[in-house]
Amino acid sequence: CICAHLPPARPFQKSICVAFAVLMVAISLFTPNLARRPLLDRSAIWLLYMAEVRSPVMTKTSFFACLLSTLSLLPACSSSSDSSASNPNDASASAEDGATSSDASVAADGSTTLVGPAGTFTPPTGKSANPPPNSAGERRLVTATSTDGVHFTTSGKVFTDQANVPDMVVTSNGSIFLYYTGQGIDADPIKETVPVATSTDNGATWTFNYLVYKNWPTPRPPSDPDVVLRPDGTFRMFFVNSLDASTVGIDYADSPDGFTFTYVGHALGGGTSINHSTTMYFNGAWHMFVLNEKTGEQYHATSADGTTFAFATDKVVTLPTKNYYLVNPLIDGSNLRMFGFTLGNISSFTSTDATNWTYGGIVLDGNDTNTLTSGYIQDLAVEKLANGTYLMVYVVGYPK
Repeated sequence: CICAHLPPARPFQKSICVAFAVLMVAISLFTPNLARRPLLDRSAIWLLYMAEVRSPVMTKTSFFACLLSTLSLLPACSSSSDSSASNPNDASASAEDGATSSDASVAADGSTTLVGPAGTFTPPTGKSANPPPNSAGERRLVTATSTDGVHFTTSGKVFTDQANVPDMVVTSNGSIFLYYTGQGIDADPIKETVPVATSTDNGATWTFNYLVYKNWPTPRPPSDPDVVLRPDGTFRMFFVNSLDASTVGIDYADSPDGFTFTYVGHALGGGTSINHSTTMYFNGAWHMFVLNEKTGEQYHATSADGTTFAFATDKVVTLPTKNYYLVNPLIDGSNLRMFGFTLGNISSFTSTDATNWTYGGIVLDGNDTNTLTSGYIQDLAVEKLANGTYLMVYVVGYPK
């Protein structure tokens, strides 16, 4: 639409404009969204400059409206002569897994507050009609319980459909906060965001809540939520964010109540793309485990204060059994138990130093027909509840 504003009398500028537009389309088709974002922004701003400088048709008002919209990656560009301007506060940005942002308001300092629908919502049922590949629309959450934290029995019940990457914390008063990446909870059927389901009765009943994100560095909500309770009872969410044109890493945000998170800063990453963090405080230090998205290796990082992490000397996680990825921990004094998943089951691993691991065996088999799937398991969250039992929420695919 920007190229269309260039007058026919300037064929050279029009050709250059079209060439850049074609380049932007190519980038959109053949590169991940997180990697293409900066180049798309720069190309779009250049196109806007060409349209403003070279075309008397586009007014300065519509030029700046287009600029704001493009920075938010809105499909909006209009001149005052042929259409009404789009609202630059209705920001929307695609994510690597098909996610798009909530509505956003931009402050004077350039920071963003992402505000979705207020209050609570009813989660979707069933698989998304046309989910993007590997998105939450292709997944569901199922629950399992245990009396000892080692041997789990599936409930055979769906916790919620169109959901992925769960993470759970239990507060000092016994309230459960289950964060996850959800789809189908907005008017846009493929829009993804991170909500939280809460329970005050040991998981007997649940309320599904939208979250608010303040001072956000991008107009898209977080992905891969990794939430920890701090010593003062507040919440800290680590999440995946784009660092540059080709790299993603881990940033973090804090919340006093678990519902409104304010962006703080960068935690880990640079030089290589990492995601899917799992963070805990153990034996006097903070530990974070992340996935190298290119090699498939899991890395171990540490921090003294839980804000800025650095990779450990022996950063590559080595397990006695291959093809497992460690997630959500259970800590009992000086003993650390983490659960590892592979496509067919969930197993446990124990350690006293977060470096050397002992295999503890399978805790849940994906071949159990009660898992409501055809043997596929991916990711999980486990916590000890106030009544002394253990709750597991894990990701499965839909039966074929």
